[in-house]
Order: sequence, then structure tokens, then C-alpha cells
Amino acid sequence: MKDFFYHMSGWLNASGNSLVDYLPSGSGICREVTVHPEEYYTGYVSTGEGSFKQSGQSGNWYGTSFTVAHAEVRPTGMPIYEYSRLNQNTPVWNMYNLPEPFLAAVHSDRDLGSGQFAKSQFIAACLQALDVEKRVSGVYFPSRRADGGAVILNPQAVSTTIQFTGQYLPTASPVPCSRPRFCTPVSQAHLTHHSQRRARSRGDQQRATSSLTHV
Repeated sequence: MKDFFYHMSGWLNASGNSLVDYLPSGSGICREVTVHPEEYYTGYVSTGEGSFKQSGQSGNWYGTSFTVAHAEVRPTGMPIYEYSRLNQNTPVWNMYNLPEPFLAAVHSDRDLGSGQFAKSQFIAACLQALDVEKRVSGVYFPSRRADGGAVILNPQAVSTTIQFTGQYLPTASPVPCSRPRFCTPVSQAHLTHHSQRRARSRGDQQRATSSLTHV
């Protein structure tokens, strides 16, 4: 773990600004909220911890499809589905641009009983220290549990429009029930390229993480 922090902080200090990217206006973001319907309201902002987000920080997790949102939330009951679109180009830290060994190290911790968020939260903390002008509004990163991207945004600080909310997904567009192309904030070519990179990385993930993750 100490080696990961050392190498990661060095790379971020030298190249962290290369992660700044934009989710284009009109991009769709999908969220599943695991609350009773009477407790749901659209203005809720989570302060809980998770991937790339420390406890006490304001922001909700969204998926680039409801498949991703469901895999990330892993609801124990029937969720509330929420689909929104961004009203403007939104600056984010794009974790798809991290070197593959660092992504592999974050990915490998997904099922730990404790410490599963330590590496991603360390990255987020370093980037916040770099962003002295508060230019960036969120984080975009590859889901560790489904094929696709996840987004952290504070809907009270970013302009969005809710297109749909309810306990059941409609079968017609524009809600992307089984059509993740409606919910892809970066180009499909970029996602395909990254998926190919991740597939190649699985074979040498153990080698890549062994030099970064041991205590």
C-alpha cells in the first residue's frame, strides 16, 4: 500500500492535470436510490464514502447506464430509478486516463472487507489538493463491478435536468433501460478502447499490482 501511495502521488504531482476532461452537455447519468418511495426526494446529496469519495464530501454516484448503477449500488430492495441529463459541459477528473497499473491496483481491492476505497480516495484527495482553483466538478471512473463508467457529481453544484424518476423503468426512450448508448458521457470509441486495455491488463494484473500494493 505504501508503494502505491508513493508512486501514485509522484505521478499525480507530475501529470495529474492530464486527467482533467469534460462530460459533454446532454450526457445522460443514471442513479438507483435505495430508499422507500416516501423518503425519496430529488435534491438529496450523499455525504457517504465510497470509490473516489471520502466521508463528508457531497456527491452522488451515477452510472453511464442503469446496469452500472445497479451493479455499483447493489440494492437489497426495489430502488427508485433516476435518469438525468447534464445541461452543460461539465469538467471532471477522468480516471480512464490513469496509467493502467494504477487502475488495476484500484480495481483489485473491490472485494476487500475493509480498505476497498483507500486507493481511490487517496487519488481523489491528491487531485483535490491540485485543483486549487476548483475547476473540476466531479469524477468519472471505470466501474469495478460492471462494464461501463461511473460518475460522482453534486447535483446541487452542477446543472442537470431530471428526465425520469420512478420505481419501474419504462420500455421506451429516452430512458436507457437496455440502451447504454443514451447514457455514455464520452465517445463510444474511447470506452471501447479502454475496455480492450482492461481486457489486456487482466492477464498481467497480478504483476502490475504486486509492485504497487504490498504493505
